[in-house]
Amino acid sequence: MRVHSALVFWTVSIAAPSVLGFAVTARGERSHTDPTGWYWQYEVSEATVNDRADLGYRLFDLEIEQTAPYRFTTVFVANSGVHAKDWWWRFDQTEAQIEQFMSDNNARILDLEVARVNGQPRLAATMIRNAGSDAVGWWYYYDRSLSFIDSQVVAHDARIIDLDSYVVDGVRLWSAVMVHNAGTHYSDWWWYVNQSPAQIFQKLLLHHARIVDLERLTSTTFAVVLAPSEDKFSQYNFSLDAQQLTDFYRQRGSRIIDLESRVVDGVRRFDVVVLDNTNSVERRLRDIMLPATDGAFGFYSKRVGGPVVARLNDTRSFYPASTIKVLEHLAATDTLERLNRTDASVPRWPDDEVDYHQTPPYPGSEPLSTMQVQMMVNSDNSRTNNIQNAFGRVPIGTGIVQFFGALGRDRINHHAWDTVGLSTATALRHKLGAGGPDVFDPANSATLADLGLLYERVASGAILNASYRQLFYSRMLNYQGPYGNHSLFGVVTGVVQEEAASRGVSAANQQLFLDNLNMAFKAGSLDVNLKYASNAGWISLPVRLGNGSIGARGYVFGTFVDGYTFVNFGLSSSNTPQVTGELLRDSIGSALQTFVP
Repeated sequence: MRVHSALVFWTVSIAAPSVLGFAVTARGERSHTDPTGWYWQYEVSEATVNDRADLGYRLFDLEIEQTAPYRFTTVFVANSGVHAKDWWWRFDQTEAQIEQFMSDNNARILDLEVARVNGQPRLAATMIRNAGSDAVGWWYYYDRSLSFIDSQVVAHDARIIDLDSYVVDGVRLWSAVMVHNAGTHYSDWWWYVNQSPAQIFQKLLLHHARIVDLERLTSTTFAVVLAPSEDKFSQYNFSLDAQQLTDFYRQRGSRIIDLESRVVDGVRRFDVVVLDNTNSVERRLRDIMLPATDGAFGFYSKRVGGPVVARLNDTRSFYPASTIKVLEHLAATDTLERLNRTDASVPRWPDDEVDYHQTPPYPGSEPLSTMQVQMMVNSDNSRTNNIQNAFGRVPIGTGIVQFFGALGRDRINHHAWDTVGLSTATALRHKLGAGGPDVFDPANSATLADLGLLYERVASGAILNASYRQLFYSRMLNYQGPYGNHSLFGVVTGVVQEEAASRGVSAANQQLFLDNLNMAFKAGSLDVNLKYASNAGWISLPVRLGNGSIGARGYVFGTFVDGYTFVNFGLSSSNTPQVTGELLRDSIGSALQTFVP
């Protein structure tokens, strides 16, 4: 096997420790935690891999799933910023072919995979140019024994950056890529083989380390390469299916840095290592919520007409309970605007438990304005269902009208999808107060990205004019309106007071800020076999302009905790006040800074 060196150096022999451990830090794509774009895919063709590369992504983790035809599992990182490199990938290569390619391009291997075709080894690799800050002496080996790999680590004063193991004709063989552990490429590192999950955990504690390479050896044992933790958020998991894997990294605001796969009982399963991919706001919220609940959770904040402040699981469907009532509220308000009215008379069935009504007999009526307030402030389910019924109104003859709740929900949904622009992941599918996801399949659902878009389109004037926008806010929980008695308002006021104090904002300016702050939102919760809580809305933060006048910055926000049995971060029965306050803290602080002399 050839060795490659971009540097002139000498070898110093060092006795190998009995645990096969020296020390390692991963570089580049397995180490950087600045948020970046990334992508993964499995059981895909060469063309699919190249399509992703053509979109500006760099392949750094590769698995061969089969050879006839070739299929791959891949992990990419956006080839920009700190991750930008000249790079290549090749597969179905003889050693001579890949050696020639690397020689022609001054390339070195990051990830090496070995397949067998007609009994002969075929190599696949991801490579980068071995130049500039990436230049380093390096070596690769395949079809070798573990003791040989260990001897080369010692002989070359090297650290392993990629480790794989496989069985050929009943014999366990190893491949490895290693670099000279010196200069700017030096780092502590450790590697272990034949480790159970419990032993891996103990090694991580022992070294205050994280995993950079994970290789399954048997159903219960692994080989691992470790790097110093540096207090970076990194987690790992075993034997997940594709959906479980997706839920795992999304919940943690992380990206995959190492992925191994196998087929178990006809289902592809993954062992995975993930690394932090969050900004400071996302990290703070995740670190509050992740250890403090057994439910799925998410949050979202975006400046109106501007960038996203924080997002985690913002496109995951969750059970929104009463938070979804904003769909009915907006559809009703938009209808009033199109009719150039501020109110209407709506049939009122006080105990509305069925999905079909016919008149006569007529049940009486109630002003829509009353129903909207009762729905959005008091979260009255029967009024919500009455509004659904009203949208399902179908005249069938003189004096006879039929009201179909299901038809009303369909029309409200299409208003949300076709007029507002929400995705079909947000939808009304059943009456309110008649059970939740343990009763209905499919159940009502929403995403925070959709709810944020709804509130943003209202705030920006894209869906309601100024007059009806104010009517929309006035009939729901509103910080400056008649319905301002909610715990979240107190939480937001408390955050303002804390941030004002930390910035030296005067008492007078703090009060001026609060007098000009406004927000409106709808929360929801359900407690059945599992619990569900969510909240979404809009906030307007005052800013002092250069001429001394007061302007405003609008934001939309949302949080959810789905299918939980416990939470330990101040979640009440109907909202997520502590989490929402923390989600808004940085935006509130930034606005308050304009009031500092």
